[in-house]
Amino acid sequence: MTHPTHFKFTNALIKALPIQPTEAKNTASEYSDIEVSRSKRLEGRGASSQCFLYCYLYHGHQRAIEIGHWLACKF
Repeated sequence: MTHPTHFKFTNALIKALPIQPTEAKNTASEYSDIEVSRSKRLEGRGASSQCFLYCYLYHGHQRAIEIGHWLACKF
């Protein structure tokens, strides 16, 4: 099943995203929030390398700052 890359970030939708296996050819998957401009979720290989980024322009170059890691909560 193919997941959209742009959607409203909710706990349920993020939990439903597939985890990249450690032997995957692609190094990362990127998802964008449609409500918070420039907010992205980057997922690397394995369950431990998932984080949220804020992307911005600095002197004409695209930059990103990590704003947190994804921890699957059970609330």
